[in-house]
Amino acid sequence: NRFAEKMADRHNQKFIEDIAGSLIEEAGEIFSQVTVDYKDLDHNNQIENLEFEALKENNSQQVEELSRATKEQLFMSLRIARIRQLDAKLPIIIDDSMTNFDPEHTARMLQIVESVAKENQVIILTCHPELIDIAEDNTEVSQYIGLEDGNFEEDKNAEEVKEMLEA
Repeated sequence: NRFAEKMADRHNQKFIEDIAGSLIEEAGEIFSQVTVDYKDLDHNNQIENLEFEALKENNSQQVEELSRATKEQLFMSLRIARIRQLDAKLPIIIDDSMTNFDPEHTARMLQIVESVAKENQVIILTCHPELIDIAEDNTEVSQYIGLEDGNFEEDKNAEEVKEMLEA
């Protein structure tokens, strides 16, 4: 068991070393596009512990120093970067992951999610009508499905789904 544990640890460490650089580089680009204020990410060889630094022009901040929304933007950037790296094009479900983003950050994140949707099926679940407004204004959304009285109502337009959410 000890031998197996050591082999698994080595394999895990090698995996992290192999993907860490490219993952952080791509996540940094996404994070920069979403936040605009931050220019990149660094992991200081502590990716396993989620110890990241958000880099600005003249300074940096540790994850614990970031606002809740900025932390969520950082971790969503990491998830999207990892999804882009996968060979398997699996469906992606995003369940109110942008709740704490302001409208500008939400719009920028939706544009990145839209680019991922060219390769993967993306389903965004929400109970926030304002997300539909932002998506409608900033992306080429293909379909809205509402849930009314426990039943799916397919092929709704954005206004119909917003009315359902607001009710």
